[in-house]
Amino acid sequence: AVSRLRVPVTPGAVSRSRVPVTPGAVSRFPVTVTPGAVHPRLPRGRSGRGDAGARRRRWRRRWRRWRGRLGARRAGPGPALRVGGRAPGAAAGTGAGRVPGRAGTGAAAGTGAGRAPGPGGHRGGGSPPGPAEPRSAPQGLIAGAAVAGVLLLARSLRLTTKFTSPLDIPVEFVQKNVKLRGKLHHITEKGLEVEHIPISIPFISAIQRKWQPEGLLLIRLAGVELAAGGTAWLQRELLPKQPLWFQLLGRDSSALECLVLVQKGGFFSTCLNEELLSQGLARAARIEGLPHHSHLYWKLHKRLLQAELKAVKKNKGIWKEQSYSERVQEHINSNKFLQRLKQFVSWVRSSAGR
Repeated sequence: AVSRLRVPVTPGAVSRSRVPVTPGAVSRFPVTVTPGAVHPRLPRGRSGRGDAGARRRRWRRRWRRWRGRLGARRAGPGPALRVGGRAPGAAAGTGAGRVPGRAGTGAAAGTGAGRAPGPGGHRGGGSPPGPAEPRSAPQGLIAGAAVAGVLLLARSLRLTTKFTSPLDIPVEFVQKNVKLRGKLHHITEKGLEVEHIPISIPFISAIQRKWQPEGLLLIRLAGVELAAGGTAWLQRELLPKQPLWFQLLGRDSSALECLVLVQKGGFFSTCLNEELLSQGLARAARIEGLPHHSHLYWKLHKRLLQAELKAVKKNKGIWKEQSYSERVQEHINSNKFLQRLKQFVSWVRSSAGR
């Protein structure tokens, strides 16, 4: 007898699974078994379909084949246009096979029997299919929508608005103590006159500058009472048109109460409020605009007192100790009897001159 694998079978042989074959028995496939035949489907050492390991390996093979076909369909071109159930490229072929679901055009000149190759395959003289062109979304529409969204967000938050008056600043900015950028213009006894510089957006800020109003914000140094030389020191230290940042703490109809920060090279900045106190050119005072019981008030007030204490310890500015002659001169000038005596002497001299 000859097995289904076209291999001669020795009579009385034992199958590869070490199980003798019963004459006239029916296999699991169901095929009549020839006496002494070797089972055509069972590998050596396996027990057939009932084996759990064989089932797992069989499902793995099926899964790999299915996954390979799915990946090829995703990577390959779209389905070819069919005419009468055949692909256009198969009209001139002499083979007997049909083109499968996503076949290329490679079977156009083929002369052999069988099926055409899978996705991207190329047999015969036909040219391989080119990659499918991806559908591109309208890029201009997406970019325009993105720019419009940014503009609406910036306008709602007033990030690109230039403030020229303290009342123009939203209340939420003052409550949240927002930091704004500005450029110094003038230093007066009332405070600093600063031009507000809003956040700039390319191409949009250039258009907004045409109708933005002109004006300066008056900024007072919060928690600081300037001494006689404080204004002169600011005029020496600050440059014209110098950029700075001011943190909003409070406001009224005419001025803003702020902490003023000046860039000092690199990533370091100096707070002018603390610098004036540490140089002995000002005294610490109440911070207007902040609630007295708030955590931020006492945090900033503590920083200002520490800066003032440095000047007191180093005898700087107004905390410098006077010499003996200066104290005597101040005592004489403050004595009322000596002041009246000076007035009497000046009156006598004026009357004698007449």
